[in-house]
Amino acid sequence: MGKLISQTGSENASPAATSFIELETAAGVSEHTPLSAIRSLFDVTYSAVYATIASLSSYVTKALYDAHSILYATSDNTPAALTVGEQTVVGRVTGGNISALAIDSDLTTVSGNDDTLPSAKATKTALDLKAPLASPTFTGTVILPKTLEIQDTSADHQYVLAVSELTADRTVTLPLLTGNDEYVFAAHTKTLTNKRVTRRVVSTAQGATPSINSDNGDVFSITGLNTAITSLTTNLTGTPTANQMMLIEITDDGTGRGITHGASFASTSTSTLATTTVANKKLMELFMWSTALSKWELMDVRQSA
Repeated sequence: MGKLISQTGSENASPAATSFIELETAAGVSEHTPLSAIRSLFDVTYSAVYATIASLSSYVTKALYDAHSILYATSDNTPAALTVGEQTVVGRVTGGNISALAIDSDLTTVSGNDDTLPSAKATKTALDLKAPLASPTFTGTVILPKTLEIQDTSADHQYVLAVSELTADRTVTLPLLTGNDEYVFAAHTKTLTNKRVTRRVVSTAQGATPSINSDNGDVFSITGLNTAITSLTTNLTGTPTANQMMLIEITDDGTGRGITHGASFASTSTSTLATTTVANKKLMELFMWSTALSKWELMDVRQSA
């Protein structure tokens, strides 16, 4: 647009039709421009400016911002200012919108569904209470899983330790060792030294056919026998092993009583099966199981003094 030089026109005519404005172009040339053209130009300019002003309603007001605000939206084409306070992060919880999430320093409230996050300080405090994977040190009661695996030296096989179902808690007490030692298992061939084996003594009810289970005892004691024993074989049970020893002690009620052993017992060349007790004396017969004969062979027989 040029510079206004002068304006002319008819007094009684329409200004828009008869009035002119003399403008000087940038090149210095004078032109007569109708006032109607100038009006049209201003109309276009005003419309553009108005449209710009109207569109500003979709913008976030500058006054809403401070040093701790960011631009965000919870729905399309709806921007807003989000203030991020101290100890917060910006994110989305499951099923929620973008928001400022509080950083919680209390780990006891944190779970998979919480909207809060643990702080680095709280995380470190919690981890400091945990034992390391290498050479951990435990205190208090340590609860292990029901099945444990211990790798061998080459880590290609392992011992698998499992526990049977218990009816109550069981305590296993390890001895106070003065040096290195090892476990001994049922199928493990090992020579034991400095060990004492306490014989299993079973009090057996007296009667004509007393019940004896060789799996449950080593010494079977019958006292107050008031009737003759007609068979020690009838109620004899168990699965004895080769050369297993068994001692049978019999004390009568003050009257000598007869004894019949039956087919499961046998005399030897040096010892003969007793046939009666001596009143008020304890009869002791020591037997050893013979796998060849499937019998209890008598090793020794004695009466108390």
